[in-house]
Amino acid sequence: MLRSSVAMRITDEVRQLRAAVAVLARGRGRKYPADLRRRILAWVDREVARGTSETECGEAIDIPMHRFEYWRQSERARDKTPAALVPVEVIADPRASGIAIVTPDGYRIEGLTFAEALAALGALR
Repeated sequence: MLRSSVAMRITDEVRQLRAAVAVLARGRGRKYPADLRRRILAWVDREVARGTSETECGEAIDIPMHRFEYWRQSERARDKTPAALVPVEVIADPRASGIAIVTPDGYRIEGLTFAEALAALGALR
């Protein structure tokens, strides 16, 4: 039930917001367009500044008041500046790079350059 202070202030803006909410599909996962969310939050902020609670605002336009805080958190996350990119120098691990040769007897030689691998293969002949 709406408190009389809110019920007495059913303005054209409230009627428009209620109408915009009423046409949305009901139920879990109801999708509110971004421009409607911004209009609703602006109205709620003005009403709260006048002394109306968010619960009463939610009742006036048929939206649960917890939705307002969720929208505010989403806006803050969206407005957050992304972390700066930092240049990174990649240093190759000499043990993990290069060519590896495995002999028929099972010996393994790793980390060779192409020239060293050719020389090793020539020596194995």
